[in-house]
Amino acid sequence: MENVKGGTRSVKSTMLRMWTYYEAIIYILVATLTIYTPVRFFLIDYVASPLRFYSDLAVFLAVLLALPVVWRRIFPLHPAEWFFLAFTLIGLISSFINGIPLFHALGGLRGYFLFFFLTVVLYRLALDRAWVVRLLQLAMGVAVFLVLTSVFGLILFGSYGPSAWVEALSLTNKGRLLGLLKNPNGYGAYLMMMLLVVIAWYLQASFGRRQKQAFVPVFAAGGQGLASPAVFGLCLFAFLFALMYTFSRSSWLGMAFGTVTLAVLSLRQWRKAWLPVLVVALMIVPFFFPVAKYMPTFENAPFARDGGGVDQSLAELRQERLEETFSDDTLLLSQGSGRLFRLQIGAQIIREHFWFGTGLATFGGSGAMNSPYNIHEEYGLQPDFPADNQYLRVWVETGTLGFAAYMGMLLTVVASLFRIRRRSRDGLTRWLATVLLAWALGMGVLNVLANMMEVQQLSFLLWTWYGLLLALDRYERERAVAGSAGTAGR
Repeated sequence: MENVKGGTRSVKSTMLRMWTYYEAIIYILVATLTIYTPVRFFLIDYVASPLRFYSDLAVFLAVLLALPVVWRRIFPLHPAEWFFLAFTLIGLISSFINGIPLFHALGGLRGYFLFFFLTVVLYRLALDRAWVVRLLQLAMGVAVFLVLTSVFGLILFGSYGPSAWVEALSLTNKGRLLGLLKNPNGYGAYLMMMLLVVIAWYLQASFGRRQKQAFVPVFAAGGQGLASPAVFGLCLFAFLFALMYTFSRSSWLGMAFGTVTLAVLSLRQWRKAWLPVLVVALMIVPFFFPVAKYMPTFENAPFARDGGGVDQSLAELRQERLEETFSDDTLLLSQGSGRLFRLQIGAQIIREHFWFGTGLATFGGSGAMNSPYNIHEEYGLQPDFPADNQYLRVWVETGTLGFAAYMGMLLTVVASLFRIRRRSRDGLTRWLATVLLAWALGMGVLNVLANMMEVQQLSFLLWTWYGLLLALDRYERERAVAGSAGTAGR
């Protein structure tokens, strides 16, 4: 009998170790995605095109490995998960009503919420705080590498990115920094998110030699985890330099709003106010003063040739881009074929498909280019017609019911961030909640001007870090309950 009991204990311990191995594999998959997503287009175009499927494969494997653990902890569902299920159901019903094939509809759903499945998994995994810190530091390390690569490439070699990508840019986009992310707006949004991390850390960090922080990003670590002012200053300059040279107006505006959010939430010492003031000024001033005209181009031939064979100065093109942001000509053009025109078309479609929309992957996104629905012919749109507005796209595709579920999900996430930040006593948890709140406002602005929730390097960071925050919060609450039970038992 004793042998049987001993054998049972051995099996249980083996099972526990096996689940630990599975969890380690999941963390490794998340770590590889942290490296992969920012350089995804570079790997696809210059290494191997099948790598485009790595994110889908990694998420699928993570969910598959986590199923035995997650299934036991699936309930109670987080409020955001209820809204996700409601949005999924409405989107599929909408697609069925409009005759959209199931495979195509699921592809559209994937574009919205591929990485939300990582939130579901990370929220329920056994927390390994060391892994959480490593993942956060790895994300910052990757960002620093990409920024330094693009900045030194521009300054030393006059390179705005891989030559094939630069040559493919339209005339109005010439002279904008691409880095290894292929799209200047995507790169600008990525820099916005990671620069907000830098600012959030600075507002909560101490540069005293006797105080160690609960979390010091790898870019600012010096010696035994102490903050290094020199390294921090270098990285701050590099991030701001790269963000300015993307000339991404939406990212600049998102950065300004996100920085104000951080200042309101975290500024406790007036001597640190210089940083948010500097960043907001850099993001706003170029719209009203000819700053871009005097920024160096770093090219041997700082000109771009238009369709008529006339060379135009890159500096002049940049300045025109900024000056035209609020001009009457831009307003008229926007009404004819730009963002205001898309809003008008979207409003017309919403009126005609008010409750359930036109179906997933049918309007203004990558999936819509191959849509079996004839929405483009019906409304006289080109197949590559971009929505350039995340909220408009959701409303058109899933109707008012789907839009309500989508906004309910996002607002629930924001409410949970405020709640976690208010009740937590853990420095890392509060810091991460603060960063995510700044991201939420910055991304909220970006999504009015682009479909940024479908850009993988952005949605991965948002949903993965949110899942890590939920895990930290759950662990803290469970530990508090266990402590209270222990105290009551004594």
